[in-house]
Parts: sequence; C-alpha cells; structure tokens
Amino acid sequence: MGRRISWTGLLVGSLTGLGIALFYTWVINPVIEYDTAPWQLGEEARDAYLAMVALAYRHDQNLARAEERLEPLNFEQPGVAVARRACEFFRRARAGEVESTFALVELAHAFGEPTCADFAMGPAPAPTQTSFIVAPTATPTATATPTATATPTATPTFDPARLTPTARPSPTPAGPFEVAGITAFCNAQFSGALQIHVREADDTGIPGVEVRVTWSGGQDRFFTGLQPGKDAGFADFTMEAEQTYRVELPGRSSTSAPIEARPCVPPGGLEDGEVVLNGYVVTFKRQTRN
Repeated sequence: MGRRISWTGLLVGSLTGLGIALFYTWVINPVIEYDTAPWQLGEEARDAYLAMVALAYRHDQNLARAEERLEPLNFEQPGVAVARRACEFFRRARAGEVESTFALVELAHAFGEPTCADFAMGPAPAPTQTSFIVAPTATPTATATPTATATPTATPTFDPARLTPTARPSPTPAGPFEVAGITAFCNAQFSGALQIHVREADDTGIPGVEVRVTWSGGQDRFFTGLQPGKDAGFADFTMEAEQTYRVELPGRSSTSAPIEARPCVPPGGLEDGEVVLNGYVVTFKRQTRN
C-alpha cells in the first residue's frame, strides 16, 4: 500500500520556500535597476524629467536642445505630449509646480501647440523687481478719535486661474553650496568634458539644480538630473580649446576657479592627427551648518 501525501506538509513546505525566495530577492539580493531610460520611468518621475526639460528651455530658449532631451521619452508628437502634460499640471494645481506649469506651457507654444491652460493662465509675466509703496500716514486731529475695527484674517487659497510664477531671489555671492573639488582628467572619449556634480552633504545627488557656465563673451545654463542613467545630481558641458570657463550655481554658490581647456595626451596615447582636450569634474556640495 503506497504512502499517502501529506497535503498540510506540502502546503507548509511550499509557503516556506516561497517566503525564503521572496526574502532573498527583496532583502538579501534585490534587483538593482540601472541605465533606466526616461520612457521606462513611472508617471511621477517622467513628469519631473519633463518639467526639468521645460525649465531648461525657459532659460536657454534652445528648442533643438529641448527636442533632443525629449527624445528618450519616445513621444510620437513631442509638442502634443508637452501640451497634455501642461494641462495635467494646471488641473492638479499644486503650489510647488507653478513655475513648471508656465515652463511647460511655454515649451508647448514653442512647438506650435495650444494648451487648455492658455485662457485661464494668460501670458507669464516678465520678471520685474519688487517695489514697495508706502501709503502716507494721515495726520490725526485733536477732536477725532478713531475707532479700532477688527480686520478679518484672510484665509489663503490656491486659485489655478490666478497662477503666477514664484519670484526668484536675486543672485548672491555665495549660498548653501560650496565648490568641494575640481579634478582634471584626460580621456579621449570625454575630450573637453566639463562634468558637474551637485550633492547633499551626505553625497546624495540633487536633481533640478540650475548650473551656469560662463566664458569670455558667452554663457550657458542647464539643470542637473537630465542625463538618463547618470547620477541625479549630474550635468555636463563640452568645452572648446583655449577657452577659460567658470562654473557656479546661480544665487546658491560662489564661482569656481578658472578652468581652461587645453590639449592633453591620454594614457593610451594619441592617434595620428587626434586632438584631445582635458576635462574636469567639478563638485558642489551643500554646506553643513554648525
């Protein structure tokens, strides 16, 4: 007579094995994603990427560069996609996304696409300096005694029909970041590369930080976090030979020491006629307060 199968033992054994497998794959050896393309990101991360592209366009007005940055999202019609996301940003009306909403609307218009937010928002006002108007103080008379009237306290509300971009503080000589290091290198694959890293005090990369590179007769502005597969606080720039550059985070850091792009010889040597420029890694780190 054959042995009977213990269904209870089989169930317990299966659950135990499943638990061990899940513990191993989730805790001991979890899957680490890398080189993730923007189109593979979740909706919130894609929105953040798209907002940074729009903010970068708002600064440099370079539509070709914006199109290039949108390519990894695999949009069939980039302008239509940007217009739709601008509408979604407008509908959810989050206070922290006001400037991003304006930037998305502006980018959609650059592609020739209208958005549902055009009528309600109107044109984005040009940056202006804040001015203060002081009302003249009335001279009290000897006979009139003013009666104190309780002023009702207004409850702040967020009206999407009255969206205005957040005012930006004026740049200051230094801010919460400092230049933590400048390292030169010579690599034929990264000839003339200026690689910028913006990090927290614990070395965590910070996305969405504006970077400005200046040189004699020109400048360029861009943001960290726009390079798929790179560190969140990474941004880069290509230098030209015999130019001297300086790097800063506008209004948030001091300016770096001069950086000059000169020909160099990489460890593997040069091929006939090859010219390689040295590159630099510039690291900004948030200052810790004592």
